[in-house]
Amino acid sequence: MSHDAAPKFRQPLTGILSFIVFFLIAWGTWFVFSDIRGPVKLFPYPFVMYLAVMILVGLWQHMLLGDWPYQKLSQPLKGIVLTLVNLMVTFSLSM
Repeated sequence: MSHDAAPKFRQPLTGILSFIVFFLIAWGTWFVFSDIRGPVKLFPYPFVMYLAVMILVGLWQHMLLGDWPYQKLSQPLKGIVLTLVNLMVTFSLSM
């Protein structure tokens, strides 16, 4: 199962192409979720607000409740369930 990985392009072309691709992905994500000229125009920084509320809900889940009632679940199921609950609670608080 040993595979010899050969780069498709040599440096610096690989670095330049990866920079351009990830820059376009980051720029597009920012435009969709956080730019006031983009699809979301009601609040200047909705994605930043959503992430801040997600952090607060995560702290509430972990520090205040001690991951209750999910503390007996095994990983990675526990992380998946806590993330989904966090997203649902954050969405309901943001509405």
